[in-house]
Amino acid sequence: MPKLRLCFTVVSEALRGERFSFDGDKPITIGRTSDNMLPLDHRSVSRRHARIEVDDSGCVLVDLGSHNGTRVGDRLISKHPLNSGDRIGLGEILVDFTIVDDEAATEGVGGAGLPVVAAPPAQAGALARPMSVQDLFTLPEPTAPVEPAKARRNLWPAIYAMGLVLVIVLGVAAFLAVGERSPRTPRWDEMLSANESKPVDLSRLFVPEEGRWTRGLSRVERIGTPTDPQVAVAKGTLFRSMVTVVGKSPGITDITVYGPPLGQGVIRVVVRGVKPPPAGADTTGMTVDERREQGHKLLHEAYTLVPDPRVPSVHSWWAAKKLDLAARLLEPLPRELANATRASQNAHAMRQALDARFEKLAHEIDILRERGDYTKALTYALELKNLFPDPESEQHHIINRFYEGLDEEATRMERQAQEKR
Repeated sequence: MPKLRLCFTVVSEALRGERFSFDGDKPITIGRTSDNMLPLDHRSVSRRHARIEVDDSGCVLVDLGSHNGTRVGDRLISKHPLNSGDRIGLGEILVDFTIVDDEAATEGVGGAGLPVVAAPPAQAGALARPMSVQDLFTLPEPTAPVEPAKARRNLWPAIYAMGLVLVIVLGVAAFLAVGERSPRTPRWDEMLSANESKPVDLSRLFVPEEGRWTRGLSRVERIGTPTDPQVAVAKGTLFRSMVTVVGKSPGITDITVYGPPLGQGVIRVVVRGVKPPPAGADTTGMTVDERREQGHKLLHEAYTLVPDPRVPSVHSWWAAKKLDLAARLLEPLPRELANATRASQNAHAMRQALDARFEKLAHEIDILRERGDYTKALTYALELKNLFPDPESEQHHIINRFYEGLDEEATRMERQAQEKR
């Protein structure tokens, strides 16, 4: 079998005239670095650009994932069979490829002792004899300018710019949604006595410097630990924007609350003095008959006001208090123990019914408030006020404070709607 030699001639302006020749019995690596068999030191050529594989069927050019690509003629390839006379494009470098038959070279023409090169297919009709290697090297230079290969676009700067723009847009949108925040942490100041509970409406915040009310926390998501838990603590209520502050002992403490849209705020609690305990029924000095008579009177009044303890009404709160007092009066009397126990159970059932109604109405008010239906929300809030008329009860203070804030909010929204019209 004749032995083949693979010849390469650089025809690009850069590296013009460089020539390479290899035996066709092993693969040939092409790249920018010197450790390749065919080194082309040019910035458009990758370190490992391409490889020529030789087998019985011929030569095959394989691209090795180069940055600027590999071409045969004008065609971008990944794997392509080579013929003698093909022009290979490696980035911006063009190389002519020829196959030399060593056996034909020994019989060759030209008397120069050089091997004969088989004529390229494109020149077969123009040449009357086979082309020798010497003829190949003396061919005139190509007159047409060599067009450099188009470099791939680097899209990363555009991607980074689009990401930066997206972050800025999202930041502006978040700022507009939350609104401008006060440079200082918002604070609510409350004053109460020890043994006293006081509701705090966090949905509104008074700004002393501007003399106006502004938006506070739409809902309380978490209550932090007070700086001094011995002075006061806070607990949540059924109204999402309100908490109840409970005084313990005289002093000052800060309680952090968290929720949108402000993120967080601080309730500064000042506890002064001690609230006297609520006055209960003075049962000292009463005879057995007086206890029995007073207890039965209270039972009659309570059951007249609320026949069914499981159905809440505007009289349930007072009826429960009467039943509690009747139970305390009758409990020491052996024959009245059953009446005392039943009175205590019915008082508990009345309070459970009131709490269930309180929770349901509070939930409905929150929904109506979000919808902007303040008329119906105020109607439910007024019903709650009537269910808890006792000024000594914690619910009474919470509902009154909430009703006042809801009424002001409804008035403000109505005024804004009129201004728009």
